[in-house]
Amino acid sequence: MMKIALDAMGGDFGPPNLVAGAVIALREYRQINKLYLVGDSAKI
Repeated sequence: MMKIALDAMGGDFGPPNLVAGAVIALREYRQINKLYLVGDSAKI
């Protein structure tokens, strides 16, 4: 069981790539039961 908070506003390519990566992580790692995206909700 894992909870993760991800700063979705960081990185070189911004929210779209970070959100896509979060979706991949949720699919591949079943032990992640909560993933919080932190940042400007309008951009996320």
